[in-house]
Amino acid sequence: LDLIAALLQAGNAREAELELDGLPANLATDDRAKRARAQLDFAKALQGAPGESELAIELAANPNNHRARHQLGVRRLLAGDHEAALECFLALMRADRKFDDDLGRKSLIAAFALIDDPDLVSRTRKQMAAMIF
Repeated sequence: LDLIAALLQAGNAREAELELDGLPANLATDDRAKRARAQLDFAKALQGAPGESELAIELAANPNNHRARHQLGVRRLLAGDHEAALECFLALMRADRKFDDDLGRKSLIAAFALIDDPDLVSRTRKQMAAMIF
């Protein structure tokens, strides 16, 4: 699992994915493996995506560009700006729950696995739940 984390840190997503896929069943359900899988999935969502500044410009010009909002959230999440990332995903949920099969909600749930701030996760879960019910 340390090798997988190192591969992801170095930007070697393909090698990390191969290592994750090859884990024995007892390690595949480990919290670190789940975290690595979530990080890998987010990294895949950015393939071919513009940079953060371009995404911000696109959103300023078209606030209804849900793909750009999601990609901006992912960029912020992977850069460690967790609060801004979660706000992007919440905004996507507020704007269009049906976009890409409820991608905003799904992204929030996956992001919770990556964030080590229990207060931020708890506050965001409450906001998410308020939108669902």
